[in-house]
Amino acid sequence: MYKLIFSLLLFVFFLFSACGSNSDSHEHADNQRTEHSPRETASTNIPAKFRSQLSNAVSVYFQLKDALVTADSKLALEKAGALKTALSNIDMGELPSDLLEHWKENLSDLQDKIAAQVSQSDIEAQRAAFSPLSESLAHCVEEFGPLDMTVYVQHCPMANDNAGGDWLSDKKEVFNPYFGEGMMYNCGSVKKTFAQK
Repeated sequence: MYKLIFSLLLFVFFLFSACGSNSDSHEHADNQRTEHSPRETASTNIPAKFRSQLSNAVSVYFQLKDALVTADSKLALEKAGALKTALSNIDMGELPSDLLEHWKENLSDLQDKIAAQVSQSDIEAQRAAFSPLSESLAHCVEEFGPLDMTVYVQHCPMANDNAGGDWLSDKKEVFNPYFGEGMMYNCGSVKKTFAQK
């Protein structure tokens, strides 16, 4: 008799445990749908003109990256200034209000990072400032893309005194802006790809 009662209690316990676990997985699935929905909705609401102008700004960033690869500090300074101008000239007037506020936050962050970039004339200091700028711009490409070109996020684990560093590129082949031409020229790998629209 006791064995029967014990078996029934055990069965009820496992039944409730399974139900709880199942509801957790449904809740997790619902959360995932909620997380992805805003970005999918947002990307369909971004005007083509805005995307095109952001694409142009990212193209200027690629020129900055190439200047760091060739260790041309004067050109890097010039391209950092051009990137600042390109981002400032993006017309945000047609963005929906929720995206407009989101873009303004991202733009403010980018402007801070570019200010740090344009204040450096030494190549090593420029490379150090390039890392946080790259991370912020990668975030914007992810949030406000897809762009007019495929963008590769590349990573070098040895950049920034082995702390690692990311950058964006329009080429799949790695040309490392943190070390430039020399032994570490091709050090790195593609971490993520943002496909062209």
